[in-house]
Amino acid sequence: MTYDRDPKYLHSYIADRLESILNAINTKLPADHTAKLISAHRTPADQFEIFKKGRTFKNGSWVKTGQTFTDKDGFVKLSRHNYLPCTAFDIGIFNGNAYLPDSPLYKNIKEGKKFEMDWGGDWTSLVDEPHLEIPPNKFFKSNIEKDSGVIWQNYLRKAGTYTGGLDGIFGPKSIQALIDATGESVRNLKAWDKLFDKFGKPEAVSILTTILELENVTGISNISLEAALEDRPVPPPGNRPTPNPGDRPKPNPGDRPRPTPLKRPRPGSN
Repeated sequence: MTYDRDPKYLHSYIADRLESILNAINTKLPADHTAKLISAHRTPADQFEIFKKGRTFKNGSWVKTGQTFTDKDGFVKLSRHNYLPCTAFDIGIFNGNAYLPDSPLYKNIKEGKKFEMDWGGDWTSLVDEPHLEIPPNKFFKSNIEKDSGVIWQNYLRKAGTYTGGLDGIFGPKSIQALIDATGESVRNLKAWDKLFDKFGKPEAVSILTTILELENVTGISNISLEAALEDRPVPPPGNRPTPNPGDRPKPNPGDRPRPTPLKRPRPGSN
């Protein structure tokens, strides 16, 4: 299996749902037809090859001269496939072993929406029925760049080369930690393979959940959260004790001190 359709390069949000999505689509297909993963991660070079289709380089820019398939070149504009782990994937429909590049059966890929995915068939321009991607609000801090950053930071924390906060901002400290852990200065396939093979599938969803809960309970906001993750257990919401109003002691009216009345002088006593 080549990297472009290897599940190891899928975002954990997708990897956790992929089998269920494929099963749901397959139930809608005729006999002898199956849905399969055909595209996951793409390198910037891969993306650029797709971008060039239907375009000609003229006077310093790429000009549309035929049918195009994407407006993302992989360098200036990233496709969801270009992130690592990738945040989008494409599904192909097969009749036996024969791939169907065009078929009305691709409308069934909308079944992925039932698993909280966005479907390319809903787009108003460059409609892409084989395409499913993670909704923006599912990312760490609803930010795709920080989501990617925090996944890598968590890997590097496990490798022992990163001691900063899990904030998703992949700056100089994170880059140095990447170099120390993998020998690579950019987040590429070689670096991912080394970290994935050593530490297994990333845990982005669980990190997000833990961080948000820590922020709510401790008031910490992206400050040394790696220490909090290790040292501060947070009880699940259902296990947190709730005070019972009936257990609160009620004051006894008989126990309340009464003020001493003032003695007023009688008229004519002086």
